[in-house]
Amino acid sequence: MSKQINYGKGRVIISHTAPETKEIAEYAVKEQIKVYKRKGLIDTKEELRRILFNDFTNEERFVFFFRLTNHLDCNYFKCDNIKDVSIKPEDVILPEEIKWMEDMNKILLSGKYLDKTFFIKDQKYHKSLIVWSIDSSFSYDFNRQKGSLTVNFGFPDYPSNKKNDEEFEINISSLTPDNIIDTKTRKQLRAQLLSEMDRQKSIVYNNFLEYKKSK
Repeated sequence: MSKQINYGKGRVIISHTAPETKEIAEYAVKEQIKVYKRKGLIDTKEELRRILFNDFTNEERFVFFFRLTNHLDCNYFKCDNIKDVSIKPEDVILPEEIKWMEDMNKILLSGKYLDKTFFIKDQKYHKSLIVWSIDSSFSYDFNRQKGSLTVNFGFPDYPSNKKNDEEFEINISSLTPDNIIDTKTRKQLRAQLLSEMDRQKSIVYNNFLEYKKSK
């Protein structure tokens, strides 16, 4: 998995496969930041900037997810399909068309072209719905390698964490190159694609922050 921490224009990717390694990696990053600050490489007043669940309204979270999928402005990736969406209804009076969701704690939608589902496509429902995870399939054309991959974008600690300070993460759950490649090349390709997708996430999030400032 990948998470990003920004320091000014810097970017750090933490990759982990289990909560334990995640905690160790985060501790190591924090210690390294202290070293950079002591050396004057980072302003001592700089703070970690994380992408958190409560950075967004319900409507903004939908926009953020879809900017990372159907509207990604990148030559390396092309979104082919949104495969899975995790949503739940907000604790409000729901519009008549989605009242059937009232007693549901979690709704996992699976299939093709979920972005065409009426309550996902139509923005008027987004205020009443909480989305926290999306799986999307992409085609990639990167460093003379082509193929497909499935990327999970989301806040994996939601809804079990009740603080609403869950951190955004990216995970490549499957990678299918067009050509046969050895294990080492595959591992390197996966890391490179994850890094590039994380960079695109930074662009989308920074554009979101600029948008918020302009309002």
